[in-house]
Amino acid sequence: MENNVKIAENIHKNHRKRLLDNIFKSGIENVSEINALEFILTYIIPRKDTNPLAHNLIKEFGNLANVLDADFERLKNFPGLGERTAKLIVLLPQIFYRYKLEKQANKKYLKNMGDIINFYLALYENKNVEEFYITCLDLKNKVLANKKISGGNINSIKIDKKEFTILLVNSKASKVIISHCHPESSCLPSRDDINSTKAIIEVANLLGIDFIDHIIVGIDGCYSYSHLEIIK
Repeated sequence: MENNVKIAENIHKNHRKRLLDNIFKSGIENVSEINALEFILTYIIPRKDTNPLAHNLIKEFGNLANVLDADFERLKNFPGLGERTAKLIVLLPQIFYRYKLEKQANKKYLKNMGDIINFYLALYENKNVEEFYITCLDLKNKVLANKKISGGNINSIKIDKKEFTILLVNSKASKVIISHCHPESSCLPSRDDINSTKAIIEVANLLGIDFIDHIIVGIDGCYSYSHLEIIK
């Protein structure tokens, strides 16, 4: 019996090594969703064949992204997972988000529309409530500050003009970009969005600060207030 266990462990160990080597060589984007999820699960569930579990999860949720975005309670109660594994799976997208956000934050300059769009797509990825950010820039478009000044429910945000003004003054900004997200709807601005933008432009003008844009990130891309169009 003991020899059979050792043989099974050796086979399992070699399979994990082959899986790792294959993904390292090919790139995780070039393997099947089953193999990608199996690879992730090998680091969460030690000493167990995770291939059948990966098959069952993909069958249940449809694809890898849906598994990683699944509700914690649903994952916790899925056969073969449990609370610890479910927590680790739920945390994975948060790790990816932090990586992308910090990598994007290292780009200190927003020199063109491409830089701006990529900056805010990373900022608002996986948000499930509306959030509002102020990005302060110097004359050379270097980011001086990027601060969330309000949050809200799924359909609305509240902008604090006093906090907005204090941030602009304290950061010694020469330029400003404002942004917010529509987590479950189009990036097209609402009437309230348009009115709020006009009010903020007035504040920036009074302070002698150039208003660059209001970027709205939605499920269909980014809306640029300055360009009056959706940019994908």
